Amino acid sequence: MGSKADEKRKEGPSLIINHNLPTIWADNFHISIREDKLCFFRVEAQLPEGLVEQARIMLGFEHFKKFLDVGCKTSGYYPEKEQKKISSPPKTKRTIRIAKTKKVPIKSK
Repeated sequence: MGSKADEKRKEGPSLIINHNLPTIWADNFHISIREDKLCFFRVEAQLPEGLVEQARIMLGFEHFKKFLDVGCKTSGYYPEKEQKKISSPPKTKRTIRIAKTKKVPIKSK
């Protein structure tokens, strides 16, 4: 029979909690994705003195996508892409040309 340490090793690594790490409040955060696919987060809080930077975090792009997935699943909020707003509908039917000879009407949704 294995020891408790062996059983723990089989479960995987545990989270070591740093009790000295402060909990911060965030009012704003900025995300920048660099060319090398690293994501930079800056977390800010609005205080009476002004906007105060609270933390800076670097994250790999794949971890960033997982972070977003977890946030969406946890909140139940899945944002949609913004669509271009058209001020007025077109007055004529839209068509496209195929092989410069035939016009094919585009069906509206």
